[in-house]
Order: sequence, then C-alpha cells, then structure tokens
Amino acid sequence: MHNFCTQRKGTTVNAIQLRRCSVFVAILWLAAASVLASAAAMETFDSPPDPAKWTLSGSAAWDSTTQSIFLITAGQYNSGGSIFLSQKLSAEKFTVSFDFWIGGGNGADGMTFAWVRGPTLLGIGGGHLGFYGGLDGYGVKFDTYSGGGVEPENYVAIIEGSQSPTSTGFVHNSGIPEMEDVLDAAGKPAPFHVRIELDNGFLQVWMSNPTAATPMPETQVLDYEIAGYTAYDAHFGFTAGTGGLTNTHRVDNVMVLAGRPTAVIAPDGSLTWGDFGSGQYTVQYTDDLVNIPWQDVAGTWPSANTYWLGEDISLVRQRFYRVMSQ
Repeated sequence: MHNFCTQRKGTTVNAIQLRRCSVFVAILWLAAASVLASAAAMETFDSPPDPAKWTLSGSAAWDSTTQSIFLITAGQYNSGGSIFLSQKLSAEKFTVSFDFWIGGGNGADGMTFAWVRGPTLLGIGGGHLGFYGGLDGYGVKFDTYSGGGVEPENYVAIIEGSQSPTSTGFVHNSGIPEMEDVLDAAGKPAPFHVRIELDNGFLQVWMSNPTAATPMPETQVLDYEIAGYTAYDAHFGFTAGTGGLTNTHRVDNVMVLAGRPTAVIAPDGSLTWGDFGSGQYTVQYTDDLVNIPWQDVAGTWPSANTYWLGEDISLVRQRFYRVMSQ
C-alpha cells in the first residue's frame, strides 16, 4: 500500500512534497469522545484484495502485472464482474476517487462506479454493465458502446438500477474524450482519474487524464441533483460488462471517504474545522483501520487551523487521524 499522499501509481513526488505529506494521507476523520464521525477506505491493489474487506464477483480478479483489479479481461465475452467493499458505509455524503482504463479488445461495453444496498453485488453483463438487472442503488456509468436508440457511443451518466440499460440515466455527457484505448506518448495505457462527490443527492463528477498523449485536465463532467434522494447505507464499488464485443475494464487507486468529517488536515499540516467546537484537543492516529489502537500525537492543539507540521510525525505508508476533545 502506497502512502496515498505520494500520488497515484506511476507518478512521482519530490522530497518537499513527501515532507508535507507526512501529516496528511488523504483525510483526517474525527470524533467527539470515541464516536467515529466518518469512515475511509483506500486501496492501491499492490497485492490481492483482502477478502474480509472486498467482495469480488463474476469475472473480477486481481492482476499481478498491473497491480490492479480487472473487472473483465479482453476476450471474456458475455461477462460481468464487480468488486465492492464488504462493509456498508453511509451514502449521505461521500467523496470517491479512482483510476480506470478500458481497452485492449474489440470494443464494449463499459463500467460503473456504484453505491448499492445489496445483498446482490453483480447485475447482468453485456450492455447491463454488471449493474442493471440486479443491483439496488445508484451509480455513475462510463459507457463505451451504444445499445441503439438515443444512447450515444461514448458517454458518462448518473444512473439508477431500475432504469433501462440503454437509457442515458438522469443526466449524461457525451462531450468527453474517447474513453477506449487511451495511451500515453510511449504507447502505454493512460488511465483516467475520476473524482465523485455526493451530498444528500447533489452529485458532481470530475474526470482527468494528465498522462494521455493528448492530456485531459481535470474537468467537471456532471453536476446534478437526484430528486427524492434518500441516504442509505451502501456497498461502494465497481461493475463492468461485455457482450459480443469485449474490452479490459481495469480499476485502481481507489479512495472512499464516507460520512461527515468535522475537520481535515490540509497538505501543509493545517487543520480546517467544521462544527467541532472550542477548547483543547488531542490528536490521535492509527495505521490500521481494522485492528485499531489509537495513539496520541505529541502535543495539544488548542484551536482551529493550528499548524502542527512537526518532527514527531514520521513518513508512513498509510495513516488516519482523529481529534478527541478533552
């Protein structure tokens, strides 16, 4: 597992950035007393996913060469694959980011990021993308093949499980770069990076591809409020499907932050507070989200936006922080 602050696989970071990252690692998640305010999951898939944390279904498998998850491999026809967090998280407010690459085959069908109620974690393959025809919840689909009618050939959309697989969902955007077989200047796969934020049904999606031969800067591709959205506890994950045509559908560098943290640590080490209150605070950290013993960071932090970049915080591969009121 890489320190998430050192950026995604295949990128570099200088010593100054690493120094700043020593207090960061994505986000601080906070609690008054010992009650957690939110939850986080981060995975670079450098090794096979822990079956206690991730549920793989259908054709989905870990690939040792790319150290990523292949939801489907090119050449697997009429297939569907998915990977979901086994633990449910709150889908009231979340931020998700990930990388994906589609290509290497003869052209279909696409994939989704989804948050679903379960227990079913894989729908029908083909144009159903492993999402429709079984999953109860919402998703963002990255569709690379038209099923006919009004459906375009290459688009992103906000969708719900009860909709038709050939529909364009609640809202879609077909004015995005081609998503299949995108390569860098050396002819190697150049994954797209996606960031998704939801707050009580208001959903925003950004895409970028800085390593592509024709780079895509971070661009907001969807901005929509889902009418009547009611928050629920959900499995967060990914699906993909192929029919008579195939492509590899690969996902990597996944980060899920669900819930309502009251503060975050910025890369420069400052704390930004929400409604946590006033008084003295103790900063604690853990390197293990499963077998948590929280440990105190030396010092007490008296107020909002305290700058606390210090030698007592060492470079770690993965670290999460919280604040306890005294």
